Amino acid sequence: MARRGMVDALREAHRVLAEGGILIDARPDSRVDARVQRASGPRFVTVGALGTRRDTALDDRLSDRAIGAVKRARLFR
Repeated sequence: MARRGMVDALREAHRVLAEGGILIDARPDSRVDARVQRASGPRFVTVGALGTRRDTALDDRLSDRAIGAVKRARLFR
């Protein structure tokens, strides 16, 4: 089956994800500082950072649209 992009990749991730499993969106977002955080009680602690590139704005918008599409299809919350 030919793949057409991120929506197909997300559908495949949903197919292979264990029941009750968690899919983490860890792509850097050029619009904000990308930080890796962990929960510590009611707070979040920054434990690292991901580099971002300003020339990826179109990729970010397309990825956001793909995530929106699979959420509307109720594959993910």
